[in-house]
Amino acid sequence: MSNTTSFAKSFRILWAGQFFSTCSLTVIVPLLPFYMAELGATLPEENRIWTGVALAAPAVTMCLFSPLWGRYGDHVGKKWMVVRALAGISISLLWMGLSSSPLAFVLARLLQGAFGGVVDAAAAFAGAQASEGTKGRALGNLQSATAAGSLAGPLIGGLLSDWFGLATIILWSALFTALCSVAAALVLQEPARRKSQKGHEKLPIAHASREMLRHPRLRNMLVAGMLAQFGVYGLVAIFAPHVEGLVGSAYAASWVGVLQAVTWGGDVSCSALVGATQRQKARREKCVPGHARLRTRYRAANVAD
Repeated sequence: MSNTTSFAKSFRILWAGQFFSTCSLTVIVPLLPFYMAELGATLPEENRIWTGVALAAPAVTMCLFSPLWGRYGDHVGKKWMVVRALAGISISLLWMGLSSSPLAFVLARLLQGAFGGVVDAAAAFAGAQASEGTKGRALGNLQSATAAGSLAGPLIGGLLSDWFGLATIILWSALFTALCSVAAALVLQEPARRKSQKGHEKLPIAHASREMLRHPRLRNMLVAGMLAQFGVYGLVAIFAPHVEGLVGSAYAASWVGVLQAVTWGGDVSCSALVGATQRQKARREKCVPGHARLRTRYRAANVAD
């Protein structure tokens, strides 16, 4: 089997896994206040607290376990990090769908953060297997799975949960993600290890973080990203109840899903527009020095004449 064919098969598995994992998680997040109410958090204040804790839980364990998985992945290979991430997401989704209390759901979300990380694992695998000239395109195409999952997740979850219930949707999501994990274990082939270049030492995380924070642009980007995430997830606890107050409880989940999908659609569209604008700007900046040199030569020739 040629390298191109092998990478094409691997990429389809990575794309599907990233799509279903993103879709599964974006099914849950917008409707989390409704699911917390189903699990027993019916009082408004209690519901908001449990919703906030459930939202923050994966980030806590992800911060703790991501460095450990990075070191472990250097020994077992990138393929098994993809399998681990997909399996972890599917098991945590199964636990979420079978939860009978808010506490059990929060524990499942902690498991998700500890064993998840599909996007990072898939990007590491694709970057290692793709050839030098196709790395950027492969990673860009892989990000389209995240965009598609972010669009489809709220829409599917919102529309179908009114008919089948959110727990059923979560269990089906666990099944599809588990199938992607099995496919990754069977189809993916470990990329060849590349020789590390001399002089490139791995820095400790704390040291690398300090180095990044010393650069004003990186620091500003990190702060802007944190504020953006705060604005997005800070509204989750109150957005769904507010929509329910506007449209009633009959089709509130459907409306929440549609509105969230519209929001993600605008985000994806604007990201594509900004990317195209930046590419055009980069092309103009490459052309301007060339034109400037031509004008200089033309003037010098006229003076010489």
